[in-house]
Amino acid sequence: LVNRSANKFGLRSMYVDKMRGTLISYHKYYFTLYNSHFTLLSRDFNLQYENPTVFDGIKSKNGYISSGNEHLDNILNGGFKKGSIILLELEPDTNRRFLALFLASFVLNNIRNGGISFIISAADRPYTSTLKYIEPFCAKEDLKRLVFFTFEYAEEKEYIVKTLTNDLDKNHEIFTKTYTNLSEKNKIAITYDLGWYELRNENALNILRARLTNTMRSIKKNGDVEIIINRSNLKSMPFSEVISDLHLKLWEEDGVPLLSIKKPFKGIYSLLEDKSKNYPTYLLIPIV
Repeated sequence: LVNRSANKFGLRSMYVDKMRGTLISYHKYYFTLYNSHFTLLSRDFNLQYENPTVFDGIKSKNGYISSGNEHLDNILNGGFKKGSIILLELEPDTNRRFLALFLASFVLNNIRNGGISFIISAADRPYTSTLKYIEPFCAKEDLKRLVFFTFEYAEEKEYIVKTLTNDLDKNHEIFTKTYTNLSEKNKIAITYDLGWYELRNENALNILRARLTNTMRSIKKNGDVEIIINRSNLKSMPFSEVISDLHLKLWEEDGVPLLSIKKPFKGIYSLLEDKSKNYPTYLLIPIV
């Protein structure tokens, strides 16, 4: 049994000491018996695409904004409900490539379907580190609906760039003005790394909470969706759990990425990169 935030679940594993004529890269392997089949959980995860293709958008059901993944949409009975705040909890040492795959699918799907995607970047990573998972997989026309909020100066190209400052009030003003100008006729998907902002502004947690609460009211009223990213060990996690309509958790066990749908509970899944599409997408395999 593995204990994650007081939720216990079975994670099957086997240990391979040696095998004649076979290189043993890992001694411990995790597997699932979903559909009565023995399936190993893969560690093969590189997000490299030699021949990138345009993301094949998923149409959203009435009242929902698609997560960008058919498996997750089906599990959630349609995707993310309009006006939802989604908490994506990460354990501190989770490989950021897993996060990149999850968010890229969400962002790509929204702009490919005519919506606008806001990406509020962390200052410790250039916005181009996110752009590389988006730009090769959509048309230039799609990029016009991509908005980056970044701490580095960057000229606007096909996409929109808004430069943030070290002043929280000024940043809130920049975001609010941009959101207000674009939200009237568009469905907007937002990704925001609250955990990183807490680490950067530990003494301003009350301000961060107040700003987020204010923004959240507009998101719910307009029927948009925001994914808030946070870490299990941070002080803002209890606040994030209270305000969220849907709580997901992403972590890894010995390099195997796992996704739990915690609120409402809908199971635990292995996150498997789908290399057949030549764009960022994934499969979800139930852990049973």
